[in-house]
Amino acid sequence: MTAARTAGDPLTSTGSEAERPRRAHVYEIDVVRVLTFACVIMVHTIAMTASANFAAPWAAEMLLHFTREAFFFLTGFVLVHQSLGRAIKVGPFWKRRLTAVFVPYVTWSVIYSIIHTNASPSAFAHYLSKALLFGSAWYHLYFLLVSMQIYLLFPLIAKLVDRTKAHHALLLGAAALVQIGLMSWVRYWPPQHGWLSAVIHHDDVIAFTYEFYVLLGAVVAFHLERTMRLVREHRFAISAFAVVGAAAAEVWFFAGLARGLNSPTSAAVLQPVMVLWASAAIAGLFVLGSIWADRRRAGSGLDRALAVGSDRSFGVFLAHPAVLWLYTVAHAHWFPSLHGLAYVLSAYLVAVLGALAATEIFRRLPVSLALTGRGRMRTTSGSASPRKEQHDLLTQQQRKDARHDRDHTDLAGTPVQAAHQGRDDGDRRWTPDPLLRRRGVELQPADRRDQTRLGNFAGDR
Repeated sequence: MTAARTAGDPLTSTGSEAERPRRAHVYEIDVVRVLTFACVIMVHTIAMTASANFAAPWAAEMLLHFTREAFFFLTGFVLVHQSLGRAIKVGPFWKRRLTAVFVPYVTWSVIYSIIHTNASPSAFAHYLSKALLFGSAWYHLYFLLVSMQIYLLFPLIAKLVDRTKAHHALLLGAAALVQIGLMSWVRYWPPQHGWLSAVIHHDDVIAFTYEFYVLLGAVVAFHLERTMRLVREHRFAISAFAVVGAAAAEVWFFAGLARGLNSPTSAAVLQPVMVLWASAAIAGLFVLGSIWADRRRAGSGLDRALAVGSDRSFGVFLAHPAVLWLYTVAHAHWFPSLHGLAYVLSAYLVAVLGALAATEIFRRLPVSLALTGRGRMRTTSGSASPRKEQHDLLTQQQRKDARHDRDHTDLAGTPVQAAHQGRDDGDRRWTPDPLLRRRGVELQPADRRDQTRLGNFAGDR
């Protein structure tokens, strides 16, 4: 990848937007993003509809848990890809990105708190303040809280990636070891007392918990051309790696069952094996993305669908748990006899279609930013057709507009305990290994849960 050099300190430069080099659209990432969002909805669907005593759906859940790590990979990737060769003022950068996440974060925290809280105004205010602090108004909102931390830390992350540009393999190796060690610590030997115990209890809303995946995305974006060349040259080997990673994750899951863990705990996302599996899954998605990019026909039906799906993904992420909740309530009252696989698949279909429909409505309202993290959709007339809208989105992608990367940093991921049911959503919280009890350890139950500078990034030459 070749990017223009930008003079001056990237953290204080006053270069205009027009002076910044524009980045090419990465069609491979569209596939990664859309498939990741589709899978995260299934993660939540299984968690809300499958019995903890039925291992099969949770075995699938174990594989689907790559979504959380993929979201943070995408965040690191998009931030660096958008910043290559561009001098960025920290103030405007923070204002733009934090606004696009903070406003919907507060809006949906209020909405979800109202849904499952019936309390006095003072009690509700206390509940909401705690939910905003820990991202616990609903089980998926933690991702927005972590995303804001990553945005705040991005100037430091960019400097780290820049200063280690000659040693990125070493950087990622060290980050992976730290990630594995951290996941082992919090799962098997968590501190039981003091401030550190309180911090670990909320590890899922701390950006450092996901440091490896953010750095992985950043490094891949830095070496994008080289990475995609390697992906295309070694598709079979990468696919084999993905199969091996999936097998390792499943062996880990069933080994947990054999040790006495229940299915949701054995399929928890924050555990060491996920470093291997999530990396393999992300690599596998890049293979699929490369195949799509090589065969893509601009303006085809699938091309338009990916454009629209990528544009709506954040809004769908924000709204789909509400649709799932409504469906589970309706299921309990109107068709309780529906169960098993039919219940899971029907819930997933309703969640996807319902969230898409809601997002289509939200994007046309003055409050679109608050509900979808994106500005209100503008059309040339009130009767603009969906085909015209899809064409406009496709054209925007093909312009290589630098705004593309900003628009697609609103990526959302996974999650805490479903407070309305008192159940783990299968993706956010971990429960310490019961084997620790046999060692006499008292456990607390889980109750929720540039070449020289950024502005001079030149990437691969």
